Amino acid sequence: MADETMPAYRIPSIHSSAQWSRVPVPKPSSGEVLIRMAAAGLCHTDLEIMDKGAQFVPHKDRPYTLGHENVGYVAALGPGVTDAVVGEAVAVNSGMTCGTCEYCLAGQDNYCENPPGFYGLSDDGGLAPYLLARRRDLVSIGDLDPIQAAPLADAGGTAYGAVNAVLPYIRPNGFVVVIGIGGLGSFALQLLRLNTSATVIAVDLADKLSHASGRGAHHTVTSDASAAATIKELTGGHGVDAIIDFVGIDATLRLATDVVRPTGCINLVGTGGGTLPFRFQNPPLGVHVVATASYSMRELQDLVRLAQRGLFTIDVTTYAFQDLEQAYRDLRDGRIVGRAVVTFDGDRPGW
Repeated sequence: MADETMPAYRIPSIHSSAQWSRVPVPKPSSGEVLIRMAAAGLCHTDLEIMDKGAQFVPHKDRPYTLGHENVGYVAALGPGVTDAVVGEAVAVNSGMTCGTCEYCLAGQDNYCENPPGFYGLSDDGGLAPYLLARRRDLVSIGDLDPIQAAPLADAGGTAYGAVNAVLPYIRPNGFVVVIGIGGLGSFALQLLRLNTSATVIAVDLADKLSHASGRGAHHTVTSDASAAATIKELTGGHGVDAIIDFVGIDATLRLATDVVRPTGCINLVGTGGGTLPFRFQNPPLGVHVVATASYSMRELQDLVRLAQRGLFTIDVTTYAFQDLEQAYRDLRDGRIVGRAVVTFDGDRPGW
């Protein structure tokens, strides 16, 4: 394996489109594990990286492989790794953490002060047959289908973290709005139904609302000029306890401020670049505004356990690894329901 090369879908430099390259199959060093990839989810963040460069993480101006939703099998252990087993199925936490800062020690490692790197966002990710990962970033998935598990390592985890952030603001039998029912929003609808007694309202384009109903929304609202009035009517004029905005453009943030009730919560997750209106009494008094960052390792572990129990549906559209450029085109054109996941030929390191 040491002398073999493999295909990888890589960013050659900042503000560059991704391209196919051949790179050496890596060897694990101390504390590292070599993962034979089984499945990798594709994300709109990948498209933003290709279009604008890395916007959300410290970027190292060097080539790196895309792919931050990664699941595979342990292929080789580096020195000092004694608690992993070759052949074990694992998911990779997309964000590396230092483990020693106050946030990591408090279990809030997704806010790590000194992250060593980010798989697929600034460091090599999983769009290659093998991925080198630190042992501390791995979560065992047991007998969970790797194709189903791949979206948990970003879309599912981020949605779970977003839901957990707003739970303290949701009253018994209250109301919650989820804006944007894509790969993340589909998870959020189901996780809200699992964890609250709230009435869940989904907001999106008209052609997304049937899917939203199928994933747990009690009510669906088209994202047009009448959305705020419709939501106010559904809540008896009182407004909603929490809004999770997976879009984050001016229009969706304005909708959030229009429908949130006093002491409620607006959680901005989407990276659309919008601006939240803010002046006295808009949002209403007492409203909490948060922006959650991904998920903690503990939340990923919890989410895997929920998936193993079959408590929610994971929507995937699969593509062969060599067809991932078509998958990205379909993602860009809005043709994916749920998450696009590429799968790998496990019998050989390249093609």
